[in-house]
Amino acid sequence: MDSFVVALITGMVLLIMIAVATLHAHQSRQLREIQERLEAMGAENKRKEENLRFQRTEVMDPISQLEIQLINQERKFLTEQEIVSILKAREQMKQISDELKKLEAWRGAPYDLEWAEYLERVPVLKTLYLRAVQDQLPADQMENTAPTDPAQPAPAPVT
Repeated sequence: MDSFVVALITGMVLLIMIAVATLHAHQSRQLREIQERLEAMGAENKRKEENLRFQRTEVMDPISQLEIQLINQERKFLTEQEIVSILKAREQMKQISDELKKLEAWRGAPYDLEWAEYLERVPVLKTLYLRAVQDQLPADQMENTAPTDPAQPAPAPVT
C-alpha cells in the first residue's frame, strides 16, 4: 500500500507541475502578444511624430529662405503674398505643435519651438512682419492702444 500512495503522490505532483507549466506558457504567450501590440502602437506614434516634424520643417524652410532673401536684398517691406505665407506658416506651425503635444512627443527648446520662439530666430522677418501686421490694424483698434513714446520701440503684438 505504501508504494501505491507514493505512486499516487508522485502522479499528483507531476499533474500539478504540468498544470503550472501549461499556465506559465499560456501567460507568457499572452504577455508577448500584449507587448507586441504596445510596440506596434508605439511605432505608429513614432511614425506620426516623425511625419509631424518633417511637416514642420517643410513649413519653416520657406520662412527661413524668406529671411535670407530679405537680408540679401536689404528690403524694408514685405509683400502681401509674403505676409499671407507667413500667416499660413504660423497657423500650420501651431497645429503641428498642438499635435506633437497631444502625442506627448513635445521635447521643448531647442528641439521643438513654438511659433514665437521660431520667430525670434528670424529677426529681420520678425521686424518686418510685426510692422506689417501693425500697419494693417484697423483704425478703431489703434484708438484703443496707449500712445507710445516715438523714441521707444513699438510694443510687439502677441503672436
